[in-house]
Amino acid sequence: MAVRPYLSRSEVWLASGNFRVAFKFPLDFHPSAFIKWYPGHMAKGLRIMESKLAKCDCILEVHDARIPYSGRNEKFVRNFGSRPHVLVLNKADLGEGARRGSISKSLERNGIRPVFLNSKDVKQKSIRRIVQQVLDSIQIAEYEGVFRRRVRKYVHDFDMEKNIRPRYSCMQNFSTGPG
Repeated sequence: MAVRPYLSRSEVWLASGNFRVAFKFPLDFHPSAFIKWYPGHMAKGLRIMESKLAKCDCILEVHDARIPYSGRNEKFVRNFGSRPHVLVLNKADLGEGARRGSISKSLERNGIRPVFLNSKDVKQKSIRRIVQQVLDSIQIAEYEGVFRRRVRKYVHDFDMEKNIRPRYSCMQNFSTGPG
């Protein structure tokens, strides 16, 4: 009695020749099929943000420093127009410190000066740098004539120790549950 070798399902499938060598688009394929995947709530949020762009002087864009490129929505970035904006890369302490230089160089080539921020560290000077960069970008845009009106600037010098930490003094304990 001869022993029959064991063949897995994948080996049987490959041996049958039913696999394709290269990807081929279907004959009825049209690029508009990709447009349908965009969820409605994201489109609505994008429309709301775009409508509020006319009222703001500077856009403060906050992203995760671990994924600085893939987290940005290119459609929204294109709609900035000539509005000044500052890119804040948060959670900088969780990312690789060696990549900061290459990330900032590649973004600066596109005209963006990123600010790296660790929001857990209250005493750091990054928040003051963000405020200064916002004021600088507004001043440059004002000089270039981006705004059709007079820009009002007011920055209150704040104590970061007192103002950034959340205040829980007004919170009360509520019991939740049935009945």
